[in-house]
Amino acid sequence: MPLAVFKQPVLNRTFFAQLFRELMTTITRKPKKRKTIIDPPTGISENGGSICIISQLHGIPEEDIRIDLEKRQLVISALMPEAIVKREVLVPEGSRIIRKKFHDGILEIILETPQ
Repeated sequence: MPLAVFKQPVLNRTFFAQLFRELMTTITRKPKKRKTIIDPPTGISENGGSICIISQLHGIPEEDIRIDLEKRQLVISALMPEAIVKREVLVPEGSRIIRKKFHDGILEIILETPQ
């Protein structure tokens, strides 16, 4: 004699059909392509009360370049179709940008440092 008698099946065809669809969707879904992160060549020099940062950003239009200065961190970034260009530079707290210039793929930023 069986231990338990079920009047209705525990699992039905719709359950397996749904499970199969979800599995096939997961298997056939293309993974998202990650963008490459590029760290551009950057030179930093200090001269008295100022810091000069020169970064090579060849092939990137000036309007796509973003410069953010928050507390002790200067971030130079640009979003390109195939990559993300990003460079982070630690600077003294209280620094402020006094000049930025972009010419022939070279970005020059001059920061004034607190005395």
